[in-house]
Amino acid sequence: MNASNQSNSSARRSRFYKKLKRKVFYSNELKKALLISYYEAKTYKTFVDLDLFLYGIISQPESLASRILSLTASRFRNNSLTSKVISSRFQKKNQKYFRQKLLDDKYNKFSAELLNENKQTPWLTPEIKEVLRSATNVALQTRKKIVIVNTKHLLFCLLNKESVCSFLRNLIN
Repeated sequence: MNASNQSNSSARRSRFYKKLKRKVFYSNELKKALLISYYEAKTYKTFVDLDLFLYGIISQPESLASRILSLTASRFRNNSLTSKVISSRFQKKNQKYFRQKLLDDKYNKFSAELLNENKQTPWLTPEIKEVLRSATNVALQTRKKIVIVNTKHLLFCLLNKESVCSFLRNLIN
């Protein structure tokens, strides 16, 4: 009798712990943003920093972050500033920025410190990794079993950075 009670209680306990386990996934638009920013960084022989990551998020007109940003920008400017216009402005600004960066030899070489920091994603700067962690923590505040981190979470975490906010202000104006 005692053995059956123990097995029942252990079965209940394992069911309880299974209920507590939560799975965190990145949305397809977030994965696409990471890929876009990675290929842009590969083209310019640099790392994925905040600007490139923001470009990866904004360059997808169907993503949540891009729609939120274009809606707020158009209301702020009192015109219809679409995500495609913002994305094209962003791309032009990035091309100028990276052409200037490529002229300097110090930016053209990859830093060994960043490469050794994390073997899985050596192309992400520590700032981006911090933003991804904070976006995951924001998404985990929901009570769902399956948590999906999307570009909306990342946009709000990126807006906490002053450099990103000033860059967006210059881009919209």
